[in-house]
Amino acid sequence: MAENVGNILEIEGKGVKMVLSAHNGHLTKFIKQKEAGYWLKQIYGSKYYALGYEFNQGQTLGFDFINDELVFRDLTIEPSKNGTFGFLLSTSVGQDCFIDFEGKRMPEWFSQKQLCSDILGCYGQKGCKQRYTKVILTESYDGIIYIDKTEAAIRI
Repeated sequence: MAENVGNILEIEGKGVKMVLSAHNGHLTKFIKQKEAGYWLKQIYGSKYYALGYEFNQGQTLGFDFINDELVFRDLTIEPSKNGTFGFLLSTSVGQDCFIDFEGKRMPEWFSQKQLCSDILGCYGQKGCKQRYTKVILTESYDGIIYIDKTEAAIRI
């Protein structure tokens, strides 16, 4: 994935900027995961800004395979559980916001593992219903976009 980003930037030429939208797990710069975001941070340094997403509740577009056919469906995401990052933001901020970690002195809490939303593309399928994962926010992302109530994507 990181190699593909590099190829696109090389083709487009100098001065081009790119926004890469993907699952938080792909974008994380956390050294122990070594996902695309880690490699992008290694290659581009401060030019790579890892932006994660957190949310409280809403809808998401999920998919499943039924008789070898891909079927899309809206899935409900229940309100964040007490003790999660989404719950903290829903009760303290209560509205959509952006939190920038880069170059800022953040409370110690942001440097400890937190339960954060981790909805995978397979969410809702048998064996893929996990909602949360533990994340060290400041080591994983340069910032977070919080959305209090998310809406499912619309297929076009």
